[in-house]
Amino acid sequence: MKETDVGLVDIITRASLWPVVALAVSFAAGVSLFLSTPVAAECDPARQAPARALSEIAIVSADQYGFVIFYEPDLVSKIGPLLSTFFLEHESAHVCLGHVQYDMFTVDPYSRSWLREAYELQADCLAARILQAQRKGKAVQVAIEYFSGDSPIRFVPGHRSDVRRATSIRECATQ
Repeated sequence: MKETDVGLVDIITRASLWPVVALAVSFAAGVSLFLSTPVAAECDPARQAPARALSEIAIVSADQYGFVIFYEPDLVSKIGPLLSTFFLEHESAHVCLGHVQYDMFTVDPYSRSWLREAYELQADCLAARILQAQRKGKAVQVAIEYFSGDSPIRFVPGHRSDVRRATSIRECATQ
């Protein structure tokens, strides 16, 4: 082998790139593991409870018994079982993804101070994947239609139409 014949391992070694390569490989493995993990979320499901005074379709909270998804029964009835199924699974996904902690709700059980836009997209994605795995794809399709503005349901309190969310849900449902 000539002095000019340099392999990839030599370049990595000479440039002290091992930490960068190790990080990249670890990241790729983590992404691959996340995408290949069964979508039946391995977390304790939050129980559901009606809350007639709620100004939204559903929210996740906590009480002395653990996490709970409060839902407004009249709104659930109004928007129908398919879209309701998606929204309830979405709220459950916040728990599975670790977006909420029990102590966030000790003062205000309806607090939304923890909510971030990225969390909404992540919860949408997990909800879509779980529902697809449970063969409830029609609920996912109805959610895509709602968020893209192609639904006869025009407004669900707390969840306005959002093409970005519709696109994200569509992409996650096909993974």
